[in-house]
Amino acid sequence: MNQATLELLVTLKDNASSGLGSIGGALGNVGMIAGGAALAGVAALGAAIVGGAKDALDARALYASTAQTIETMGNAAGRSADDVVALASSLSDAAGMSLFGDDQIQSAENLLLTFGEIKGETFDLATALTVDLAQALGGEPRDQAMMLGKALNDPIHGMTALGKAGLTFTEQQKEQIKVLQESGDMAGAQAIIIAELNKQVGGQAQAAAKAAGGMVQFQASMGETCETIGAELLPILDELGAWLSSPEVQEAIKTFSTNLANGIRIAAAWLKDTLIPAVKDFWNWLGPILMPILAELGRALMEDLPRGIERVQNAWMALKQALSDFNENYIQPIVRGWNAIISAVETAYDWFVKIGNALPSIQIPAWLQGHSPPPLANWFSDIADAADLAGSTVNTVAPPGGAVPALPAMPAGATGGITVNVTVQGSVTTERDLVRAIRDGLNQIGMQNTSIFSPQVTP
Repeated sequence: MNQATLELLVTLKDNASSGLGSIGGALGNVGMIAGGAALAGVAALGAAIVGGAKDALDARALYASTAQTIETMGNAAGRSADDVVALASSLSDAAGMSLFGDDQIQSAENLLLTFGEIKGETFDLATALTVDLAQALGGEPRDQAMMLGKALNDPIHGMTALGKAGLTFTEQQKEQIKVLQESGDMAGAQAIIIAELNKQVGGQAQAAAKAAGGMVQFQASMGETCETIGAELLPILDELGAWLSSPEVQEAIKTFSTNLANGIRIAAAWLKDTLIPAVKDFWNWLGPILMPILAELGRALMEDLPRGIERVQNAWMALKQALSDFNENYIQPIVRGWNAIISAVETAYDWFVKIGNALPSIQIPAWLQGHSPPPLANWFSDIADAADLAGSTVNTVAPPGGAVPALPAMPAGATGGITVNVTVQGSVTTERDLVRAIRDGLNQIGMQNTSIFSPQVTP
């Protein structure tokens, strides 16, 4: 197949993978819609088949390389291209013998084919060793094929490279290999190397495959299946590629490309000659109008806005100070006065509470017990009246030998009295009458609260 066909196939595969990937993503968003899962499965299968076609194309190219190497080397290994493919498949991940694909192993075989002294069964054993060495030392089988190929192609000198990789031989083995190679028994010398390497790393690839589990083999088998399907599609793609490479299609593609290029040139010329000048003219008209506006806006943002913010800040600070002064000069005095009132009320309340608590402990004098307290205001008023009466009586007392006016008599049934010592000038009769007058006046006071005073005056 020519290069154009190969390029077409790769392009188709990439585009199909991208398209199918987009379909898969879209179907994932509507996975809850009925039938979405089935469509997603179809999309995944389509992507797998496209991938398989790409793998089949790679396998065909690898096969072509194998066949070409065998032809170039004059089939020194004694193996056909089909033999090489079959051996790679038998050692692959799909066969459960390693973790490497058949194409990776076949790539190592193609390298071994370039060493003319590796022939027949030695070639087969060496291929298996490249897989075990890759598993044990790392890398891919092709990486180990170069080192192993050199050792088997020239055992005496090749053992040095093996030793650097940690694969050592005894002195006896080295001597045997030297003798056999110098005697012309290359196969014998190679057999010693292969036997020793199998002793050191043999079975590594298969052990790793078993440890990985059956899913690795299943996935690899599915890949091989898709590759087989893709291989069946290759003839169709070949025909499609051949048609696309035909002079007629190429001429159509060329015409299309030319027209497309002309269209791009026309569009570029329109942009250059029409659109860009129109944009410039529009800016030349708009610029003189817009720039002063933008300049003024910029000035306002740079000058007016900061001043406005500063004024707001100053006003806010003045307001805060005014509120602070009002609080200090008005609110706080009111609060302090109110607190003083509350304190005075609380003190008075405590005082009344103390009086109330003390009243039960007051001892009333015996001479007042059982009597209601007299009305003091009336007492003092009546005492004043009695004093006036006594004064008027004294003023009317006659000189010695004279007669004393009669005093008002005590109300019937009135009792009481108080000891009064009165000394007057004159006759005894006049003194007795004066005392009686005073007593009677005081008895009038006592009548307002009976039983307080007891008569004790002796005439």
